[in-house]
Amino acid sequence: MLLTILEQDQKNISRETGILLSFLTKGSILEIGTNHGYSTYWLSLNAKNVISYEIRKDRFEQAKKNLKELKRNNIILKNENFLKNNIKEKFDLIFIDGTKKEYIDYFKKAEKLIKKNGLIICDNVISHKEKMLDFLDYIKKFKNKLTLNINKGILIIKF
Repeated sequence: MLLTILEQDQKNISRETGILLSFLTKGSILEIGTNHGYSTYWLSLNAKNVISYEIRKDRFEQAKKNLKELKRNNIILKNENFLKNNIKEKFDLIFIDGTKKEYIDYFKKAEKLIKKNGLIICDNVISHKEKMLDFLDYIKKFKNKLTLNINKGILIIKF
């Protein structure tokens, strides 16, 4: 029931995107932009662990409640600004779905945290491209990338 409610929220990823994330997920995951925890749920299904950052307190509290109800126990939620955190852990997959104008900063920091053969996945790269032109220009140099026209646009880069 809760998943159905979360799927109705336009600020969440689509169910199709969620399924794709669950297929690509393994090992240690970093999420930037928890929102209400819907994408976090999908990321956690096949992951060893997920660390998810949400800067807004109201969304953080709602995500905590939602993920508890969904019985996900391999998730660490952080009500912090990812860009101001001194995280050093390496990840198999990083999912970026935060403030669009900060994608370039998220990505540059994420590059240092991704393991060899890891994936960085970015949401909204088609629907919000005008808010992230600097980021889209920056990622042109990467050869192993794919943009999928799923929901609002998904970019996948393999390192």
